[in-house]
Order: sequence, then C-alpha cells, then structure tokens
Amino acid sequence: TRVATTTAAITKPTTRTSMRIGVDISNYANGYMSNYRFITGSNAYDAALSSITVPTSPVSAVTGTQLLTCQSNRFRDASTNNFTITPNNSPSVQAFSPFAPTATYSATTHGGSGYFDGSGDYLSVADNAAFTASGDFTLEAWYYPLSNPADAGIVSMNDGGGGGTGPRITVSGGTFAFNVYNNLIIAGTSIIGQWHHLALVRSGTGSNNCAAYVNGVRVGTTTNTTTQDPNGIVLGRYYTNTNNFYINGYISSTRYVVGTAVYDPTQTTLTVPTAPLTNITTTSLLLNFTNDAIEDATGRNVLETVGDARTTSAVTKWAGQTSMYFDGTGDYLKTVSNSVFNCGTGNWT
Repeated sequence: TRVATTTAAITKPTTRTSMRIGVDISNYANGYMSNYRFITGSNAYDAALSSITVPTSPVSAVTGTQLLTCQSNRFRDASTNNFTITPNNSPSVQAFSPFAPTATYSATTHGGSGYFDGSGDYLSVADNAAFTASGDFTLEAWYYPLSNPADAGIVSMNDGGGGGTGPRITVSGGTFAFNVYNNLIIAGTSIIGQWHHLALVRSGTGSNNCAAYVNGVRVGTTTNTTTQDPNGIVLGRYYTNTNNFYINGYISSTRYVVGTAVYDPTQTTLTVPTAPLTNITTTSLLLNFTNDAIEDATGRNVLETVGDARTTSAVTKWAGQTSMYFDGTGDYLKTVSNSVFNCGTGNWT
C-alpha cells in the first residue's frame, strides 16, 4: 500500500562512494532483512498507483539493478555488478525468510549439515587406500563458522599430528589455510554467520598445479607433486602432538575426489555449487549430512540429541512413521538458540 508521495525533483546527480545496509548514521536496525534490491534508471513498480503486488518469491536482478543482496546463503551481490559486500560487527545469514516454505524439508533439495560445538566435537574416518592421491585430486566443503578460533580444522587428511601426508583445509585466526603437504596457501577471510564454499584442487602435467578457492574466487596457487597419503580423515578438528583445535560451526557437502580435478586450477574463478554435492566418478568420500533421521521439517532449526535419545519404529502414532524414544535417564532433544522462538505478545500455538 502506498503510504506517501512527493513531487520533489532531483536537480543534480546524487553521488555515493558506498552503501550501508542496516544502519543510518549510528542508528542500527535490530531484526531481519531479506531481498534488498536497489534499481536505477527504471522502476520495478508504478509510483502513480495506490498499491503494488507484493512479491511472493525472491526478487531478481531486473534491468537497472545495481545491488541485490540478503537472499543467498552468504553475503553476496546477485546483481551483474557483483559488488564486494563487507560484513561489519556480526550480521549473520539465517534460515528465515518472508517467503514461507511451500514444502517440507527435503534432503535432496536442501541438503544438510553437521553441527560442531567447539568443545570436543569431530568426525573421523579410518585410513583407506582410496584416499591416496598420486595425481589429480579435489577436496571441497561448505563451512559456516559461529566463531573464529585461533586455530581449527575443517577437513584434515592427516589431522595435523597424526602422521601421513594429505591435503587439508583449516582456519587460523579468521583466515583460511589450504595445505598440500608442505605447500601452504593462507588467504580468504572466515566470516562468522555465513556459508563459505572452500575448494583445494590439484591438476596439470605431473599434477603439480594447485589452487585454493573461497566462494568461487581463487585466493592462491602453489605447486606440488608429492603423493598424498593421508592417515585417515578428520572433520571439525586439527591437532598437534599437544593440543586439539576444534571448530565451532557447521560443515556441509564435504567431498574428496581422487584422480579428478573437478575444477581447473588455472582459472581464477569456479562455479559455486547450488545443490548438495553428488557421488561423481572417482569420489572417495562424500558427506552431505542428510542421514540424520531426526530433523525439523521447516528446515529452520538444528536438533541435537542428548544421552541416547533416538527414533524408533516399534511404537508409532501413524503407520509407517517413527517416534522419538526417551528412556527417562538423561535423554532429550535441544535446539541451537534461535530468535524465531520469540513469540512476543502475539498468538502462538
């Protein structure tokens, strides 16, 4: 609904060197923002009308769009300008939108993630000959940090102090570190509250061209021909002989491909995946974190099991379904803190 009009004319061009979202001078917004679009040279709506049709799905980059953001899994400009967006303080990308889901959660469409609380959580895979790469390989994962520890491991092929050689992706003081044996690339900022697509690739004559990518942009290169012979694979932790370093955040769609360079390390950019990764040829490890069995069908909340709380098909309300079993000695489910639970003074059920 149109709430006001004006006939004021701009008599000279308005020049801006930057744009800020969520703050006016020193007055900060407290809430959520979605589908921010700035258009020049054309109108998405007719100012002469008393009302417009409110969008029921995410808006697109129409003609004249200069900035389109707050609609992705990370802070990015979806307009053709592809402007760099710099988060200040701690805004975060949330699974909350003005466009209510029209279907329940689907592992195939939405994917999944593993939650690591930063205090001892990690996953490990035993050593296997399938992890040894004498030539081309690709290691990639999605990572959503809730904090930036001084050191932590996202995907470590030898877990730091565990012997063996192998590629690994870690974070150190808010900066990503990509390692191909003793060749290290340190570049790319780990921004709290958004997803990052991270990839480490080796390819070329003698398989010596190595490149690291953060959100589709190449952040560094190196050369290495050493056979990668990991001593197992660990997610969520990196350790030395005396210390453990854990991440606090989420990991999703982790894939290790031996014998194939999924991306070309000679290119400065790659196409960031827009769907859960799949089991392509020569894939040695694929973790999409979609076999949880306990999930929020809205896709908005993470559920942790405490004790040995679990699903069961032995006793159910509806045929063909499952129920949650709690044995009365410490079992329960809990969610990660989420402001969508704040009911205020409105109705709730």
